[in-house]
Amino acid sequence: NSQAAALLTHSSLAESLEAEGVAVLAMDAPQPELVDGKAPEVAADGGDPAYIMYTSGSTGAAKGVVVPQRAVTRLVRGGDSASLDATKVLALLAPASFDASTFEIWGALLNGATLVVPPGDQLPELSRLEEILKSSGVTTLWLTAALFNTIIDEAPEVLDGVEELLTGGEALSVSHVSRALAVLPKTTLINGYGPTENTTFSCR
Repeated sequence: NSQAAALLTHSSLAESLEAEGVAVLAMDAPQPELVDGKAPEVAADGGDPAYIMYTSGSTGAAKGVVVPQRAVTRLVRGGDSASLDATKVLALLAPASFDASTFEIWGALLNGATLVVPPGDQLPELSRLEEILKSSGVTTLWLTAALFNTIIDEAPEVLDGVEELLTGGEALSVSHVSRALAVLPKTTLINGYGPTENTTFSCR
């Protein structure tokens, strides 16, 4: 459906992922064109695709949204969704298949900030999440509304030290927002809203 020309994977999975007309490249194996330490020249502009994000949409049928390079730049450079600069530390909590990861990954990398990637492929337990946030000095965090509600209900102290907290993905609970504002007076709470088609945030 996406007409991908290549698939990046690991050697242990390469055989099981072979597909006709698609080059399977193992990231943990040397690639012939990179042996001399030179990457191929690539030219791209703002209108070229950065990625395709699949969303079920309102119909329940998978739909690929082509997100251009300029949309990622609009999200994390010079916008007002959050204060992003080289002094910030962001945590990658969203899976790569969820567009919030665009804000987390590129918000850090395109602003010289630090990106903290927790170990494992599951969201850590709240006590472990607190340890990661505090030991890494995370300043900027994005949470789904459901996770935000859970943390505010069960352990709001997990978020102590976070300077900017963005939350969204669905309508926010007024009672949870009110409690967060009361128990986290040093944290700026931002309601980030936007469908995948608009690249993560349309308004805040």
